[in-house]
Amino acid sequence: MSTSVHRHCKSLIDKDWKSYANDLPQVPRSQGICAIGLSQPSPPDAVYVPEILFVGQTSDIHRRFQEHKCQNLAIDQFVKDQFRVNGGENLLIKWVEKPNSRYPGGECLNFMRKELGYFPPYNLRYR
Repeated sequence: MSTSVHRHCKSLIDKDWKSYANDLPQVPRSQGICAIGLSQPSPPDAVYVPEILFVGQTSDIHRRFQEHKCQNLAIDQFVKDQFRVNGGENLLIKWVEKPNSRYPGGECLNFMRKELGYFPPYNLRYR
């Protein structure tokens, strides 16, 4: 795996989450890698790290997050259901802008699996 893949995927993991429901207008229309996560209510004294559900690469991060609300992949169905049930209040998004961020054969996902200890459950293509 190339160092740049490692660096960009690590940056994505470390980046702060934003609200899918409220912060979508702030998402740039640029190329990069992005993630969708889910927050869960937890007791006040508990530390909860949101699960990364899906990681993708795109030529337009903003457009891609919009598309997840109306297309038919497994992650799209999940996102649509969350918006229908609760306005997407538990959905989270984050992204890293990176021109030419097309990494071959799921390299970023393989890095995610090693770094997170699990494979993002809605990334079905490179399992």
